[in-house]
Amino acid sequence: MIRSFTESDYPTICTWFAKRGRVCPSLEVLSKTGFITQEAAGFLYLTNSTVGIADVFITDPEAPKEQRRAALELLSQTIISFAKNQGVQLLKADSQFPSMVQLSIDLGFKSSGTYESFYKEL
Repeated sequence: MIRSFTESDYPTICTWFAKRGRVCPSLEVLSKTGFITQEAAGFLYLTNSTVGIADVFITDPEAPKEQRRAALELLSQTIISFAKNQGVQLLKADSQFPSMVQLSIDLGFKSSGTYESFYKEL
């Protein structure tokens, strides 16, 4: 089952990030458009153009691999559908994880190559 992410889900995803040795993004950084299942969560960042960004995907590392993959596929398809309904014409996504790269390709995303990603806290 998939549903919209709410603030009450934040401790759950922070636990998943911690179990993976990663830092959980602050709640303020997360898009208000997010989705969650029992095994995974992901977010859609809408912009002031027709470009959307699918980002901050995380899975429960204790869930079976097949369930994580199925949850990520469901999340991705939900985000794609939601983005399309919001008028998004180009959906961008980045990942350093081979399984997420393969899922993106399987879902019809095109690779734009390997590059460095940068951010700056303001």
